[in-house]
Amino acid sequence: MKKVFIIQIQRRRDPITNQMVSVFDPTPAQKHGELIQVCPPSASGFAADALIAQLRSGLNAYDYARGDSIITSGDPSIIFMVGAVLGRMSQKLRVLRWDRMLKEYSVIEFTP
Repeated sequence: MKKVFIIQIQRRRDPITNQMVSVFDPTPAQKHGELIQVCPPSASGFAADALIAQLRSGLNAYDYARGDSIITSGDPSIIFMVGAVLGRMSQKLRVLRWDRMLKEYSVIEFTP
């Protein structure tokens, strides 16, 4: 089964309920595969060595040939680290990009 690796789902405080809620809803990406969150919302690029080890472990199952994809959301430094890790692991990458007009993900494929 195809997998969609979500780098990080950031959270914000809802002004009405005062609860922490996701910044975006990743469920539309389910049509591209099973959703897998790689990093918790609290992950930070400041602890780079530990984070890269976590990313290698979390992205170890990424398989372009199977049809796996990445959603690049969250801390920009973490997204950069993911690109570096995946660039060493895979010859090709598939990224899902949210299209606000169509309200769905479009697929971008490239060779790092």
